[in-house]
Amino acid sequence: MPRIQVNPAFPLFIDDAAERVRLGDFPPTGRVLEPAPPPLRRLIRLCAQTPVEQSELYALIGDVAPREIDAAVERLLAERILVTDADLDTLAADAGLSRLALWLSMFHPAGQAAAALGGLAGRHVAVLGAGAIGGQVALHLATSGVGRLTILDDDRVELSNLHRQHLYTPRDLGEPKTAAAARTLREHCPDVEVRQAGRRITGPEDVITDADLVVNTVDTPQPHIRRWVNLACVRAGTPFVTGGFNQHVGLLGPLVVPGKTGCLACQERGLAARYGTAELPVSDNPGRTIPSFGPLCGIVSGMLAAEVVRYLTGTGEPAIEGRSVWLDLLTLTTTTRDFDRLDDCEICG
Repeated sequence: MPRIQVNPAFPLFIDDAAERVRLGDFPPTGRVLEPAPPPLRRLIRLCAQTPVEQSELYALIGDVAPREIDAAVERLLAERILVTDADLDTLAADAGLSRLALWLSMFHPAGQAAAALGGLAGRHVAVLGAGAIGGQVALHLATSGVGRLTILDDDRVELSNLHRQHLYTPRDLGEPKTAAAARTLREHCPDVEVRQAGRRITGPEDVITDADLVVNTVDTPQPHIRRWVNLACVRAGTPFVTGGFNQHVGLLGPLVVPGKTGCLACQERGLAARYGTAELPVSDNPGRTIPSFGPLCGIVSGMLAAEVVRYLTGTGEPAIEGRSVWLDLLTLTTTTRDFDRLDDCEICG
């Protein structure tokens, strides 16, 4: 018979005075059992101290009928407040990713979490741009178990990159970013397959679409690059997500899922209807040096990678699916821009 214990993914709080049990640090994010009568609290306490066989609980909780204990255990297992040793063995099968498996188990049953994580090894993500955001996204995805990455970039590593582009070190100066990125990714994750595409995107035909998902962090030439990626991915039926920054504002999304969400052309039309135009005016100093702040790039890349992993593992609906989010680093406030799928869209309609 399997042994059971309190789910180690969550901290446990038992409030005897309020007859309440909470799994999770904060009430909004925790699982609350209320009311939790004394026998139920005793059962949970016993399972929090050490793994026990279900049959042992009959003697340890002597004033409750075995069938009632069985019913309580089944309920707690179903709600993932309790887990079995078999569940934990499943989550720990890949030692290198066991903490990520445990994190996914907060949202999925153990077997489903392990399967979702294992499925990442067969996934292919194309990252367009290997700079401060794209490079970090690639590293997050590789270390999260994504098995295949294609990195597209035509730049070489420069000294001014190093303060924010953490795939690279001084040894890489002058080397193509794709080659240096591939080497660093394999050093972190020897099993990851990395394909290099050392070229510039000059039209939709240059966009890589033979992937499960495309991450676009290329920012020039605007607005053409967004439209090229949008056209190529929608035609291919490939989901894609965009990310970047503008001054002190991080730009997250949208995640476009062809056939489900609207596309960037839908978004542009929605913005034009609301504000009169969807485009910023063309600056009179297009050759300027763009300032960049490593921590802002790190925030954007981490959030983008999290959304990609959530999408690929089916861990809830990504927050930027069909939505753009702007994060103001100075105030830590966000602005959200939703948009609808337009039936008469010239690209995805």
